[in-house]
Order: sequence, then C-alpha cells, then structure tokens
Amino acid sequence: MAHGEALRIRVIKAVVEDGLSRNEPPRIFRVGIASAIRWVKAFEETQRTAALPTGGDRRSVLKPDRDWLLELLEKPLHWIVPALLEDTSNPNRLLGSASS
Repeated sequence: MAHGEALRIRVIKAVVEDGLSRNEPPRIFRVGIASAIRWVKAFEETQRTAALPTGGDRRSVLKPDRDWLLELLEKPLHWIVPALLEDTSNPNRLLGSASS
C-alpha cells in the first residue's frame, strides 16, 4: 500500500521529535512496523521524507551477451545446449553477473 508523504512525516516526527519508540507510531497511524522503521532510518541518514522513485531503467542481465545469444540462435537447435555448456569464455554468462 502506498502512503503519502504527510503520513510519513507524522510517523517520523512521532519518533524523532516526540520521542516515541519506532514501534509505537505504526500502531497509532496504522502502518507497518517495518515501513515506519525504514522511514525513520531514511530520515536519520538522508533527511528524506519522500518515497524513492519507482520504475525507471531496468537493465537486462542478458544485454552484455546479446550478440553471442543471437549468434547462437542462428545455429541448429541441437547445437545450442552443447554450445552453452562448452562456452567457458565468460563463467558469469547467463548467470546475471554483478557487473552488468
């Protein structure tokens, strides 16, 4: 469930200014405890009260291997699995390496 920034600010103020524990405001304002804790932590670290943006660029883990995959798909079907198993040029290929 999406919560407005005004609600986030009320929860944060209850903890930071009013001195309530991080577990009390969620019960008062009927929000999840984990959400309230994240909001307070984000405020303490960055002074941010707004939600982070959603969506945006979602990079494909296959993009670095695009040319290799297209070349592989041009081969007869019975060659594809052995080619996948035999290719050791990049051990992270198709595993979604952290560098992609």
